[in-house]
Amino acid sequence: GWMGNQVFLFKGKIMLGSDAPLFFFTNFLIAICLLLYYTIILPHLYHLEELNDHTILKLAPFDWVTQSVTTWSTSILTILTFAMLWISATMDPGILPPISSPIKAPIPNATVPVSVPQSNPDGSEHNNANGGIQQAVHTTIPIGGPLGYRYCHTCNIFRPPRSKHCNSCNVCVSKFDHHCPWVGNCIGGRNHRYFFGFLLSISLLTIFVTITCFRIFILEGEDLKEGKDVDGHGHGHDAAASPGTPPAPAASPSVTAPHIVYECIRREPIAIILSCFTLLCAWSLTSLTMYHGLIISIAQTTNERVRGVYESLTNPADQGCVHNWSTSICTKVPESRIPKDFSEFVDCYDGRHERDGSAFESFVDDDDDHHHVDHNDHNDGVTDVVLLWD
Repeated sequence: GWMGNQVFLFKGKIMLGSDAPLFFFTNFLIAICLLLYYTIILPHLYHLEELNDHTILKLAPFDWVTQSVTTWSTSILTILTFAMLWISATMDPGILPPISSPIKAPIPNATVPVSVPQSNPDGSEHNNANGGIQQAVHTTIPIGGPLGYRYCHTCNIFRPPRSKHCNSCNVCVSKFDHHCPWVGNCIGGRNHRYFFGFLLSISLLTIFVTITCFRIFILEGEDLKEGKDVDGHGHGHDAAASPGTPPAPAASPSVTAPHIVYECIRREPIAIILSCFTLLCAWSLTSLTMYHGLIISIAQTTNERVRGVYESLTNPADQGCVHNWSTSICTKVPESRIPKDFSEFVDCYDGRHERDGSAFESFVDDDDDHHHVDHNDHNDGVTDVVLLWD
């Protein structure tokens, strides 16, 4: 059967990571902040700007939606944030299917192209005009070591280089970066670009929200200095303009900056709370976005960076900053090795030759008796899900 800790929705049609509750909490947290932003912060900012421009209008509800550039910017970032979040959470990060079999997986024998310096007749290395290496040779991937295959006892597979077994999801993930509890899923070779897009969009979104809240404080402070006031609906008015009321006195020199700050906090409690929260989020998320931009530039993963894998070794994946970004963002997403729909039982024996090619040809031919017994042991109509890694 499936050994991972993933959460399946809609009878297996959608797969989430092991931290699915935290993923839904992330959605809830973003939605609450945006609800306050769109229903309170933005309308109030629009009315304050109208007051500051000395244009006293009785605005229809939500007129600001079609007139505010800030609204359009945050709306686009909101759509991108939720889209990238859900893609990162529901996409297979690069799971290497375990082998549910008591028989140890065959030892892999794969080769990969490796670039090496091409020597001139005089023995010196020859590079091209772009500083790249001229010659490429094929080398066998070793068993063990930081750049070789490693056997996973839990999944019963030899996982390829740069992959790792995630203890939270209980599966091996190709090009494992880290397990993100806020996304609820592992971040690996297949969904890292979407995770980076999520970080970039939500960082910009939190910056926009923070600036909008600060803009409210600035306008509120200017109105207090000029003797203006704001009613309970956010409509600005000058006390001197109201009929039947005495003229408002000019701003007193005794009105100090601490008093203005106190009044702004007292009048805008929601804005001050939201701005403090989004400022902290913007600081941490922007730092995390820059970090992931760094590891993309040097063709490393968070797991490799933390472990210091390439401190004494040459990174064969590093082909220069531009090429690394192009490979990470623009190349085709690797094909998933797991079924797209877990709503049905999967018998991988029937499709073993088709899925795994010649790698297991001899294994199947030499093990016909076991193959027959395995099918006879499941006459109750339940077929174990046995997934083979290619």
